[in-house]
Amino acid sequence: MKGGSEDFFRLLLPEDVSMVLVDEAAVKVRLGDERPDAVILVHGAGDEWQGVARTLGDVFPHIPLILCSPDPSPHTVVRGMDLGAVDYLPFPPERDALHRALQRALRCKGYSSPAVEDRSPLERLVGKSESIVKIREYISVVARVKETVLIQGPTGTGKELVARILHDLSPRREMPFVAVNCGALPPSLIEAELFGTEEGAYTDARRRPGLFEQADGGTLFLDEVGELPADLQVKFLRVLEEGSVVRVGGHRSIRVDVRVVCATHRDLAGEVKRGRFRADLFYRINVLKISIPPLTDRKEDIPLLASYFTRMLADQYGCPARISSGAMDRLLSYDWPGNVRELKNVLTRAVLEARFRGLEMITPDLVRFE
Repeated sequence: MKGGSEDFFRLLLPEDVSMVLVDEAAVKVRLGDERPDAVILVHGAGDEWQGVARTLGDVFPHIPLILCSPDPSPHTVVRGMDLGAVDYLPFPPERDALHRALQRALRCKGYSSPAVEDRSPLERLVGKSESIVKIREYISVVARVKETVLIQGPTGTGKELVARILHDLSPRREMPFVAVNCGALPPSLIEAELFGTEEGAYTDARRRPGLFEQADGGTLFLDEVGELPADLQVKFLRVLEEGSVVRVGGHRSIRVDVRVVCATHRDLAGEVKRGRFRADLFYRINVLKISIPPLTDRKEDIPLLASYFTRMLADQYGCPARISSGAMDRLLSYDWPGNVRELKNVLTRAVLEARFRGLEMITPDLVRFE
């Protein structure tokens, strides 16, 4: 949040929402200590905000980001969504719009409104292909047990979505869902993030729980688990075997009851053969396995996904939700190296440009692969 915005947002935020003003230079330290439910990043016309948004997405992927700009052009909105923002508001935002954005951010973190809870979480895994149907059936069975799950699939296929659905269908649904991208955290930070720290563990270290403790009673999702350094693989295995963690700089074992869901785009079995991943850890996390195919292998799902995303974007931005047949042909003819994430980004750009031009339908020229 930029300086000068603090008093303004104090007047708009609900009474039960706390707020902290974060300087861009101290964003990692302050957010690591404060652990907010959401972040509102107010930015100007320059590009400096993109570095901060990228840092938030890489280091704190479990904290929803709301961007706020005095000039939310289609380009800046799409760029913000590319960087992981869950919402984009004009500055100054209206009170109701800000409250709705906060509600959506909380849902992204794992909380749900009654309207959302009335729907089956499996409906969020959109598709009619044989592979997606089988994944939904498998999830409905394994969600109820505590065993570790390994989700494999290319980047952008929806591995975190599957992890969230597993949590929402489990007996742990009322407890926290905590997500972390192991590949985005530097080795010097990831140990403290996972296991917590005791005061004095290093310079300026404070006593605070790690992600295992924060997920106690719920689910911990470790994305890109194949990026864990070798020494942390040993410590991670010990937590899985013993059900307890020791904070950095501490000596006391802290019991945790966590269902662990791991994900990777790598071939972990191959990584084990090459000596890059511990065999004992691989066998421990590969108890239940879900493989998500790339979007190019299930193109029959593209019309359903496109309809789902455009309806969602229409509700969010008041944009047109119809796709012309020519635009759909372009979507179906593309190979989608970025998978479902790329499809959503392409449609976000198309929907916002349609609104910017005053069009009532997404036309082929708006479907651009950049």
